[in-house]
Amino acid sequence: FWLVALAVNDLKQTMRSASENDAQVYEKTTKVKNYGRYAVIGDAEKAPVMFIQSGKTPIGGTTGPGAWVWAELWTDDIGKATTFYADVIGVGHDTTDRGGEDYHLFTSQGEPRAGIVKIPAELEDVDPGWAPYVGITDIAATLAKVKELGGRVILGETEHPAAGSIALILDPVGAALFVYQLGSAQEAK
Repeated sequence: FWLVALAVNDLKQTMRSASENDAQVYEKTTKVKNYGRYAVIGDAEKAPVMFIQSGKTPIGGTTGPGAWVWAELWTDDIGKATTFYADVIGVGHDTTDRGGEDYHLFTSQGEPRAGIVKIPAELEDVDPGWAPYVGITDIAATLAKVKELGGRVILGETEHPAAGSIALILDPVGAALFVYQLGSAQEAK
């Protein structure tokens, strides 16, 4: 799987809060010279997530093609997930309309930061986890390249009610991620 990382201001406090909220520690706090510290946990539903506290060298990336543009927590219990992340890292919870249905969001500083999706009953074999989205400029070419390089297309090009065209792929080792067709000149930069 792809491991989503969430930036925090105080990793020590975050890990203390995670332990108090029934998280499972998968990897204890590790220091990486100049880049800061990180730890990996399983949240209240054992969805793996990494917490990072930056050091001297900023952690992050570009925006646009090839960049991580969004992430969603797929969960069996939205209430449990929002409570866990509110208690552990202080994020808020909001909803927005997505094609006539509520789409749940983690927020901070009044801005949406990640989505929260209830795992549909028909996907009973899917465990709670974080799903990253990568921005691309040509969804058809990307899906052809996925197949050419030994990956699989799980969900072909689909119109996302709020975001445009997306697809769900598996890389050659079986890790799933969404690709998201960047639509505007601003997104493609």
